[in-house]
Amino acid sequence: MVDGKFEERNGDTDDADSFWDIALMQHPEEKLEDEGDEDHTINDSEKQGGKVTLYRLPNTSITLELAQLPQEEGVWSPVGCDAWYASALLSCLVLQDAEKAIMADEFPSGGLYGIFPPVHDTSRPFQVLELGSGAKALSGLAATVALSTMLSNRFPSWTVTLTDNEQEVLHQMKRNVATNQSKIISAEASNIDQVINVEYLDWGTDFDEIDHEKQFILDADVVLGSELVYTEETATALVKILLTLLKRNSGVSIWIVQVTDRHGWSEIVLPTLESHPGVIVDTIPLTRELHDTARTLVPMGGALDQYAFGAVKVSNAA
Repeated sequence: MVDGKFEERNGDTDDADSFWDIALMQHPEEKLEDEGDEDHTINDSEKQGGKVTLYRLPNTSITLELAQLPQEEGVWSPVGCDAWYASALLSCLVLQDAEKAIMADEFPSGGLYGIFPPVHDTSRPFQVLELGSGAKALSGLAATVALSTMLSNRFPSWTVTLTDNEQEVLHQMKRNVATNQSKIISAEASNIDQVINVEYLDWGTDFDEIDHEKQFILDADVVLGSELVYTEETATALVKILLTLLKRNSGVSIWIVQVTDRHGWSEIVLPTLESHPGVIVDTIPLTRELHDTARTLVPMGGALDQYAFGAVKVSNAA
C-alpha cells in the first residue's frame, strides 16, 4: 500500500492472495494489460465513487468504464464490490458465443455454446438475468453489448436484468449502467426495445408469491452467474433459486463460471442439480484461449490457476 492507496498491478502476479483477501478488498487496484506501458486506470475516484477501470471487451469496439464500490472506513466492502476473474471468463464466453452466433445462419454447426439460441420468438423481448452481478456487473454488461452490437438483427428487442442483494452494490451498479448506457444502446434504439434493469434479488425469495414487477425472474431465457458460491449458505440459496427457475421456465438455460473448490459448490450445488429428475448439467470447456482473453480484463490472482475454474450449463431435459 502506498500513500493510503493500493498499488496497481498489470496482469498475473505471484502474490498468494486468498479468497477472503480478495473478498475483503485486501488486493491491489486493477489495471488492464495492453501493449506498451500505458496506464488504463482512471484515477478520478470522485467520478463514480470508487476506483474506475476501463474494460476493452474482446470482439467488440466497446470499452466499458466501470467503478468499484468505495471501501468503507478504508478497509471493508461487500464481496461484490469489484469484478472478479470468473466474471471476466463468463464475459469472454458470452462474447465468443455471440461472435459464433453471427455465423449461425451461414454455418449452422458453427460451434455455438448455445447461450444465444439460433431461433427466438421476436414477438417478445429476449431476456437475460444475471445473478449476483456485483457493483461492476461485467458479465451482464458484456451480454448487453453482445445483444446490441453483435446480434441486433436476431434479437431486435431485449431486456438484461442485473441483480444483487446488497443496497450499496446496487447503487454503484446503477451508476455504472448510467455511465455506459450510451455506449451500449444506440440513440436510435427505442427505450422499449432495449432495456437494462438493475434489481434487488434475494435468492431466498418465496417465488410462489412473485408479483408482476418481479416477473423478470421467471421469464428469463438465459441466466448468467459467476463466482456465486463461497459458503454453505450461498450454495443452499443458489440451489433454491436455480431449481425454481428450472421448474417455472422449461426453456431457460443457466450458465455459471465458478472456482470449483469453493465450499458448497461440489458438495451441495452440483450433486443436488445432477440428481434432480429432468435437470441436465453440462460441463463447458474453458480453453487456454479463453483464459488468455479473460486475463486482459481482470487478473486471475496469484493463488489460483486456470484449472481452478469450471463452467457449467444447467437446463431442463428436452
